[in-house]
Amino acid sequence: MSRQPHPALINHWVTVPTDPEAVRSLASALNWPPAAASILVSRGITGVEEARAWIDPQRRHLLDPMRLPDMARAADRLWDAVANRERITVFGDYDVDGISSTALLCRLLRTLDADVRPFLPHRLDEGYGLSVEAFERCREETRPDLVVTVDCGTGSVAAVEAAQAIGIDVIITDHHESSGPVAPALAVVNPKLGNHEEDKLLAGVGVAFKLGHALLKTAHQRQSEPVAGEGGADPTRQLVAARKLLNQLLGLVALGTVADIVPLTGENRLVVRHGLDELNLNPWPWVSAMRQVAGIKDSIDTYEVGYLIGPRLNAAGRLGDAERSLALLLTDDSDEAARIARVLDEENRKRQDTEKDMVKTILDRRDPVFDPVTTHAVVEYGEGWHPGVAGIVASRLVARYHRPAIVMAVDPTTGIAKGSCRSIPGLNMVALLNTCSAHLTKHGGHQAAAGLELPAANLEAFSSAFSAAVAEVWSDDLSHPSQRIDAWLSLADCNEDLLHALDAMRPFGMGCPTPVFAVHGVEFAGSPREVGQGHLKCTFRQGSAMADGIGFGMFDREPPAPPFDIAFTLKWNHWGGRSKPDLHLADFRPGEA
Repeated sequence: MSRQPHPALINHWVTVPTDPEAVRSLASALNWPPAAASILVSRGITGVEEARAWIDPQRRHLLDPMRLPDMARAADRLWDAVANRERITVFGDYDVDGISSTALLCRLLRTLDADVRPFLPHRLDEGYGLSVEAFERCREETRPDLVVTVDCGTGSVAAVEAAQAIGIDVIITDHHESSGPVAPALAVVNPKLGNHEEDKLLAGVGVAFKLGHALLKTAHQRQSEPVAGEGGADPTRQLVAARKLLNQLLGLVALGTVADIVPLTGENRLVVRHGLDELNLNPWPWVSAMRQVAGIKDSIDTYEVGYLIGPRLNAAGRLGDAERSLALLLTDDSDEAARIARVLDEENRKRQDTEKDMVKTILDRRDPVFDPVTTHAVVEYGEGWHPGVAGIVASRLVARYHRPAIVMAVDPTTGIAKGSCRSIPGLNMVALLNTCSAHLTKHGGHQAAAGLELPAANLEAFSSAFSAAVAEVWSDDLSHPSQRIDAWLSLADCNEDLLHALDAMRPFGMGCPTPVFAVHGVEFAGSPREVGQGHLKCTFRQGSAMADGIGFGMFDREPPAPPFDIAFTLKWNHWGGRSKPDLHLADFRPGEA
């Protein structure tokens, strides 16, 4: 299965502009290589103090949670439920963001001696979010006085009305775009409904963390009130423990934020930076267990969360039931964590096999006929496909064809198609789906990713309508992928000083991408060779300077005649007790004359 774009696509290299004087000034002040300083300048950070604050974000700079819509009302009602020992159900979602949010609130509320239970909908039987079907099972199993949703619920009008009809209060916490009426809950804490742009970037677990923060602020203001715990628990002692725990729970915030691929800017950057520290310095049993099954030997960073831990936690929910993943995040027993992690690892292997089969089926059909001039969207559906891997498959299609992609699984028994959508930069998936909503039963999500459901009888009409909607807003600059180049340097510049500066800039991710460097006029020193399954292992030479490199999935690509240009990210290679820079190849092109 190729990891590379379709051969008909041309990767355009685009160098990010910078101010040379600002780069020199910042490099001198920070004692950094100019290539490192140029990364900050290109991302709008030019002042020395601003740079230092960005490099070392402080927890004291967390924004006031009370500025989120309905937050004060939500925190007041939740504290009432805690203090009065009402039955609280945290209603989550089956992806990593959802289970991280659920685990975070459950752990925090238990520290406050709350009567709290988690609940997750079943992906295949009940679908996403607070549906009427899922709420009915939730009511029967947990008998709540108060339901707090995390990572879902903004548009769940029918389920909230059903809850209200029988006297159950509902607090919604969510971060998804609203594509219709907002649920009439007691409180709807969704930054997308507010006025602060930075808050709108939060993941679901970020909003759940904000609710936890607001709850403790409210509790502090009302701490003279007794908590109805067994034996009369000391509220002051509980609050001290809860504040300490909330800081430790930043590890879960980092997990959900990275896995949900929201921008790592502003407050997201702060919580992920400190959350990663928590995962590495104060590991929970689930962290140690995941390290073991995923083979993580070095520090956990965004790559390990996004590509090694996240997929294993997602596997259970994708294939049906996410309860196992939630149990892993909630257990304090190391042996139990290790057992669950091994099961999740095996489920992830099954998920990978299912995904590979679906991708191969689609590429075998699409690749021979793909035309970048006439194809604006990729819409695929089939009976027997697993809806739980539709999002991953859609992501693979976006990487292959650089087109917005929708993948749907058709259930011949019910006549319903369910699927996931992924977009490309510059195209808002939710807006595109809104133009085709007449064909859909339901839809929702983000600019880059969404989900949908529709009658199978509507598939052809929807496919045509969606392709037409994309064509309507298409422009030539969207036709081919671009390769961002953050800085040009020499091969000799690819050294430990540059890598140490890059380490100080972490975390990297969506909205704050890993810097891509480029070098003119290199050649291979010796013959490239294949390692693993289709990976290119080589050594580059430029003058007297040499550097080792690897291109994942690139062995079958024909390199240009030397000397040629290379684009790459710079990584540490830790081996045999030594560390050195390695070039992870992103692209190559003919050298400029």
